[in-house]
Amino acid sequence: MLHKYATPFADDKNAELRPEDNQNLMEAADLLPREPKPPKKHLFQCEICDQILSTKQSLNNHKTKHLDPEQRETFRCEICEATFKSKYGLKYHLETKHIAENERKMLPCPTCGRIFKSDEGRKI
Repeated sequence: MLHKYATPFADDKNAELRPEDNQNLMEAADLLPREPKPPKKHLFQCEICDQILSTKQSLNNHKTKHLDPEQRETFRCEICEATFKSKYGLKYHLETKHIAENERKMLPCPTCGRIFKSDEGRKI
């Protein structure tokens, strides 16, 4: 009987693994008893729409979708007064719109020489 991690070549360090040997090992591995997966950690369910989320923070963020627009917290840019629904949205805005030109990541296109702010812009 093979041990859990043993191979048929465990004693022969110069042996080569043939494709059919690999298939046999995979089939043998399927016969080994598997440990059950641990149960999922706590799941959080929205009381309003029954959506299930994996973290309490996700649930709290989700709940804001059910608020009236005037009840939602907004995040305002101190430079241009633009408003955002999340801190992440404001942070992304600041990083992409208001970062100093000399600090901004500039990516020249090797083909045409145009300058892009991200690799996504350079993709053809």
